[in-house]
Order: sequence, then C-alpha cells, then structure tokens
Amino acid sequence: MQMRDEGAAAPGSPLRGEPVPYWRWLLGRVLQVRLATVALTLITCVACMAVFAPWISPARPTDVDLTAVLRGPSLKNLMGTDELGRDIFSRVIDGSRASLSAGLISAAIGLTVGTFFGLLAGYFLGLVDMLIMRLVDAMLAFPGIILALAITAALGPSLTNAMIAIGIVSIPTFARLARAQVLTICRLDYVEAARCLGAPNRHIIIRHVVPNMLTPIIVQSSLAVAFAILTEATLSFLGLGVQPPTPSWGYMLNVGRGYLSQAPWMSLFPGVAIFLTVMSINLLGDALRDALDPRLRIE
Repeated sequence: MQMRDEGAAAPGSPLRGEPVPYWRWLLGRVLQVRLATVALTLITCVACMAVFAPWISPARPTDVDLTAVLRGPSLKNLMGTDELGRDIFSRVIDGSRASLSAGLISAAIGLTVGTFFGLLAGYFLGLVDMLIMRLVDAMLAFPGIILALAITAALGPSLTNAMIAIGIVSIPTFARLARAQVLTICRLDYVEAARCLGAPNRHIIIRHVVPNMLTPIIVQSSLAVAFAILTEATLSFLGLGVQPPTPSWGYMLNVGRGYLSQAPWMSLFPGVAIFLTVMSINLLGDALRDALDPRLRIE
C-alpha cells in the first residue's frame, strides 16, 4: 500500500507527489504527535531487552547468592538484589520477555478471533448476528480481570494459560468494534455498487470491507497490548501467571510487597518497568489514532 508524499521535495529525495510506502507515511504521521518519539524509543528499548535478554543481563536471573541478600542498588547490582540475592536488574530485563509475549500473543488472539466474529455478525446480520453478539454480551457482563482470573484458574497457572485467558477476555472488544465498522461500511455506495454488479460476498469482504475497517482495529490493538501486559502482571502477582523461578514483573511486585520497609527497590523497579511500558504503548496508540483518523489529521 502506498501514499502520496505531500511534503516539499528535499534535495536528493523523491519528487513531490511520488508514491511512498504506507509504513513510511504512517511513521511520519505518528512522529508528528508529541511524545510519540519518546514512546517509540521506550517500546524499542523494552523490545530489545526482551529479545536480547540472555546476552545483556549482567547475571543469570535465577542465580541465588545468599551472601548478597537484600543489597541496595550499587555499581555491581544496579537495581539491588532480592530476598535470595538474585540481581533485580537481570530479573527486570528477563521479565520483559513474559510481559511482551503476553501482550502481543494475547492481543493477537483477541484481534483475530474478535474481528472475525465481528465481521460475520456485521455483514450477515440476522441469526448469525444475534447468536454472536449475545455471546459477546454475556462475556462483557463479567469484569475483564475477573473473567481472566476464572479462566486461568480453570486452566491452571502458567504463562501460556494466562495468555489464552487474556486473549479470550479481549475478544468482545474487537468483536463489537469490528461489527460497528462493518455496519457503517456496508451502507456506503461502493459496497452497494459491488453487490449490484454481482460480486460475491467473499470478494466484497476481502476487497472492500476489511481494508476500510483496519484503522480503528489497529488503534485498538495497541491498547489491547497494554491491557494484556497489565492483566498478565496482575495474574502473576496473584500467582496465576508466570511461575517461579522464572522472572515476571507482576510476581516480583508480589514478593517485593513483603519487603517494602527493608528493600523498597524490590517493588520499585518492576513497578516502574510496568508503568513505562504500558504508558508508552498507550501514547503510541494515541499517536496512531491521531495519525489515522482523518478528523484528527495533523497538518
């Protein structure tokens, strides 16, 4: 997909009006939003931490050193040590893998399943719409975190089951959003024209409906990742997510709350990691909304 570059041509750059890749156009729009650059930088840092954790961690996150219990931040241990002498900096780095995995995979489950059923409900209406949306309404009757807790407790505590539970909780939001977009798009003239010309439903859905409903879906996906990271941290805090000794920001918060007066750094640094990651993703979601919404289009 390509867009026309409307900016003035700089020396050595493509001529004004020359098509540019869609991702370059979108990135340029996003970076015009205040704080979007900061958000992208933080997200990139967290992603690099998750990918290169085994190589950049100063120590193995599960190594126990009983001679270094509850040491404060120092040059040797930048974020101090925990109740077993494990390096918190290494554990925060390694814990980013669980958080990002949960965020991305859970959001992908909700996006794929929710958008599919929302598309079916909004396009075919009738009995299909009624059955799907009543199921969605039933799921929305439960608070998201309570439903995630119930599903994880039923499946058993583990990161995989937590991701499945969070993905299921995300399905209703995507389904309702996709259905609303399809209902709007299906009333537009070009869809009616395609129907009048005898285009099959599959052709109309793939060529006309899906491409024009992606903007709000993309924005919602970024918010779903932030929600999934928070929910995974909550489940791990309650002992239903990542199981020890594997590091997890939520589990580290749970352990650290027992040492708030002796070693506040045990809770401080995982909490800051969660805060910065979720805030950055939310800021990026706002930037995507501003870049993609024609009513908020930056001049």
